[in-house]
Amino acid sequence: MLAFWEGRAWDDLRGDDLNEALRRLSGTEITARDFRTWHATVLAAVAVAVTAEAARATPASRRRQVARAVREVSHCLGSTPAGCRASYIDPRVFELFEQGRTIAPTLTRLDEHGAFGRPATQGAVEAAVLDLLTG
Repeated sequence: MLAFWEGRAWDDLRGDDLNEALRRLSGTEITARDFRTWHATVLAAVAVAVTAEAARATPASRRRQVARAVREVSHCLGSTPAGCRASYIDPRVFELFEQGRTIAPTLTRLDEHGAFGRPATQGAVEAAVLDLLTG
């Protein structure tokens, strides 16, 4: 359960309250789960991209890299690997990885796009993931 500071006391923040605020502020049917899913997908895309060269060698090495990526993302989300893979990571990230397509080229140019104080997984990396999934 989350809490927020309201005046002089902490008040409970429930998922329904958060989702209603997100919908109201965005004008779309968005939920906190959408943000969690997107973040997991971006993290997974980064995780397989940083090992793309080594993982191309054999199908077994690619499976190990995918399993490692899922473990890393699940750790970041505080979820189980099975639940993370089934519910949060877009499976196209791994399908494209199997085909040799990743966001690795963007990662090599992060210093060109980075803004101080902004997480590296935002901006150019998110745009690369979106391009990967829609291209």
